[in-house]
Amino acid sequence: MRRTVLRRALLIAGIAFVAWVTWGIVHAGGPVANVGTGTVSELDRGHAEGRRINARSWSLDYGRIIEAPDGSTATLYDVRHGEIFRNGKPYVAVHADTLVVNTLSNDFSATGHVVFTENDGKHVRRFRSEHALYYGASQILTLPSAVHIESDGMAASFDHATVNLKTGAMSLGRIDAIG
Repeated sequence: MRRTVLRRALLIAGIAFVAWVTWGIVHAGGPVANVGTGTVSELDRGHAEGRRINARSWSLDYGRIIEAPDGSTATLYDVRHGEIFRNGKPYVAVHADTLVVNTLSNDFSATGHVVFTENDGKHVRRFRSEHALYYGASQILTLPSAVHIESDGMAASFDHATVNLKTGAMSLGRIDAIG
């Protein structure tokens, strides 16, 4: 009698094991649950920095930052003290309402009230616009929409401008106003 009970128990366990393995094989390759955090990180008042190999590329103080769940972009609000560096030294001051940083490439896009103030020690140039793009690797500042430029007491407005912050070369679009 004991042998019969033991055989039945082993037979039931064997059938359950085969059923479990069969179920696993049938359902293999199905959708995988997302194990990422899926949450957005948000911080108030802080400092962010971008680097080129071993030197600072830019530095930004912000009022609020929201980082994407994958960490590839960060949106900074109320950027009031920012710097773009050339040869390891602050070269251009940055102020913007909103700035979206690509954390992988060190590029950023600024919108709202945007002001870049270039100070090379000889001249002070101020670029005001509603939109700007900065490409960290090439150190190119592109102002694709209307831009007002003040330099050495003179002022003019253009429909767009591109500034190479590495060499100082500028390409200006159609002039809209002087003064």
